[in-house]
Amino acid sequence: MGVSVGGIISGLDTEEIISAILDVEKVPVTSMETKISDYETELSTYGELSSLLETFSSAASALNTSSDFSQYTASSSDTSVFTATGYPNATSGSYSISVDQLAQAQKLKSVAFGSDEAVGAGTLTLQLGDGDATEITLDEDDTISDLAAMINEAQSDVRATVITSGDSSYLSLVSQTTGEDYQISIAITDDADGDNADATSGLSRLAYSADGTQNMTETQSAQNAILTVDGVSGIERSSNTITDLVKGVQLTLNSESDEGESSTLTVGSDTEGMVTKITAFVDAYNELIDFFTTNQSYDSSTGEAGSLLGDSTANLVKSRITNIMNSYVSGGSYNRLSDVGVSVNDDGTLELDTTTLSEALSDDYSGVANLFTAEDSGIGAKMADFLDSALDDTDGILTMRTDGIQDSIDDLNEKIERYNDRIDKIEERLNSQFTALESTISEWQSMSDYITQQFDALNSSSDSSS
Repeated sequence: MGVSVGGIISGLDTEEIISAILDVEKVPVTSMETKISDYETELSTYGELSSLLETFSSAASALNTSSDFSQYTASSSDTSVFTATGYPNATSGSYSISVDQLAQAQKLKSVAFGSDEAVGAGTLTLQLGDGDATEITLDEDDTISDLAAMINEAQSDVRATVITSGDSSYLSLVSQTTGEDYQISIAITDDADGDNADATSGLSRLAYSADGTQNMTETQSAQNAILTVDGVSGIERSSNTITDLVKGVQLTLNSESDEGESSTLTVGSDTEGMVTKITAFVDAYNELIDFFTTNQSYDSSTGEAGSLLGDSTANLVKSRITNIMNSYVSGGSYNRLSDVGVSVNDDGTLELDTTTLSEALSDDYSGVANLFTAEDSGIGAKMADFLDSALDDTDGILTMRTDGIQDSIDDLNEKIERYNDRIDKIEERLNSQFTALESTISEWQSMSDYITQQFDALNSSSDSSS
């Protein structure tokens, strides 16, 4: 900004004059700043639209392939005996199941040791079933508590605890895996007396093998679960969590069945889960319609228009989405959303009758699935494809539109910068010009004063002569 001299000599209000001239020069800048504000509002609105479309895309993607409808529930008639969970690869059916025996893990208990008694020097080799063997070396001063800590630190197949009763302490070992193939074995190298099987002294008091020395006591045997399914008895599994008995179903055994009693496992399509998915789909669509209603409206009483009123990209997105929702789907018993309880309100939003939808799923589950997933015409499939394309980060129509808006903002900012540079130069020139004017006027004033003085001097001399 140039230096202003005011109107000291001329009496002119040069600052006001310059400001008025600059205000005229700034009119295009103000117009561009207003346009930028409009663009930024539009960009923010598109951000909201993108977020809503992402939500709708997720809901559509949950209904666009046949596998999305391959959801099954599994239930037990007596959950105290077993519970069940269904997975997509299940098959509808009903099964009679009795739990004749639960799987359990082996437990061992040692002889009594004094709390501070040395267990005995040597090496203890611990193994569960056919798993890796773990060697633990004890010094002559190590106690039963020291040994329990060493076992737990060295491996995780078997957990060791010390149970204290009065002055006696017992080492308890528990397999972390159920089933008869997971039995604990403990081999001893007794450094004290060289007797690796002695039950009365030294480290050998802890020796144990299912088919050999058993100096520890088995308090619980390792055993498999045994079931009877639809009259087929003697079915064994090593765990109480079973995934390979009924296809696509996980059973969790909780207790043995009462003698002669059985419970029913029922596997069926997940009607409730599909109602939830379709409800989410309809809700996401309604949020979009509400968005378009708000941002593409015009209030004639106030003259206010939504930021996307007349926007071609927004119009295209809305039109494409509504057309898909209203489209006809061939190849099944249900051809339109209205056939499964989805109706259109006056404001363009949808209303879902969950009772009608549940009945449609119960009557013809595959027909409802076809409505959403049919190749080339399924509503979920078509919607998911369109939204994926529209939201593509590279060449999606929303990306291209928002990139275009941002480019316009950037262009205007560059123009404003150039205008402001020009205005600064104009202001500097005006200040220079008015400064020069003041200087010239000052010189004229000085010359006028000099001439006046000369005339006064001449007049004074003339008066004196006369």
